Amino acid sequence: MKKYLIFVLTVFILIATTLTVSATAEKGAEGTCNVTFFITDESGSYPGSSFTAIMTDETGTITDSYKFAKGGSWGGNNTPKYTVAAPVTYTVTFEGLENGYTIVNTLNYSSDISFAAASRGVTDVYWSIISTDTQSSTSIPTEGSRSILAEQSDRTNTTDSEAEEIYQSFLRAVSPAADNEEWYSALLIHYEWFGESTYAKWYADYVDGGTEDDFLSMSLFDRFVWSETYLSYANGLENYSWYYGSKENYDSHMTSSVVGMIENGPDYETVKDAYLALAEWQYNYVLANGYPYNFINGQTYLDEVGEVPETISTEEAEEQEQKELEEAAAELLEELDEEDIQELTEGSENSSSGSSGIIIAIVLILFAAVGAFVILRRRKTK
Repeated sequence: MKKYLIFVLTVFILIATTLTVSATAEKGAEGTCNVTFFITDESGSYPGSSFTAIMTDETGTITDSYKFAKGGSWGGNNTPKYTVAAPVTYTVTFEGLENGYTIVNTLNYSSDISFAAASRGVTDVYWSIISTDTQSSTSIPTEGSRSILAEQSDRTNTTDSEAEEIYQSFLRAVSPAADNEEWYSALLIHYEWFGESTYAKWYADYVDGGTEDDFLSMSLFDRFVWSETYLSYANGLENYSWYYGSKENYDSHMTSSVVGMIENGPDYETVKDAYLALAEWQYNYVLANGYPYNFINGQTYLDEVGEVPETISTEEAEEQEQKELEEAAAELLEELDEEDIQELTEGSENSSSGSSGIIIAIVLILFAAVGAFVILRRRKTK
């Protein structure tokens, strides 16, 4: 009987979990749109604990607001969700930010932030907290910061001819951006703003003998090439399923933000096509080998780092989740008083409606247990 209860309770928990996940992905109702906010602290040291986004439609007749708190909105794995009126295009301003910091659109690094909300729709919004001191210090690259990698077109790489062909096509397409003011504003400035807080650390972690100072001494173009041909893919191994779990995940979480920046540049189609061709090659390489390839020096992630982070397949993840749910169900049932269960079912088994009484008793127990389970899970995630 107890094993049966554990099995049924597990099914109930799985259903409850599935419904919870599905609810967060549902489209908004008529006249509304469900918005998911992805906020990152690109400054690496934002001291504030909260701020408020003021969302106003283009006509100024609709105003809404949402307060974001550290931990629940950034600085953790949480992605707050909010329902807004739609169809509306919102312009966003912010209140409560600490002095010396601002928020920009992660996809194009513009401080003019807006988003479109479609009726019965779903939209993702990507914002970054940055230091205004860093932002104001940006300047057009000078002759003293010329690219070294843009001049690699004549080299011969014998380790992987296919990879070399992809890389050379990429370099030929993007090298005009090395000393171009429009490309600086559209793309390269990103690697100035976030070079120290993000990419330099990745360079030290994922390149054999690499240091943060080495990365920061590069031209912005070379930082871009290192970041978007190798470093970003290497960092993706730290959360394999998020980036490489499916092609949809890969396109959404790995390449979409870079494509967004490239599309702000002049005559971007050639650059975009070359980047996506390299990204697709890298995706297939990771799926086949379990780690990315370093186009710049012809080494693999394994050569650079020495070992690959442990990853599990989707099937293994599902099996692990199933096991955890079964264990949770067993623990919840152990906490129930067996005498209470017996009182609920005793006598009903001998009555004409005995089987119905048992089912009702089981359902009552299951709903109580599921309720306790959900409460415990919520407390643990806060």
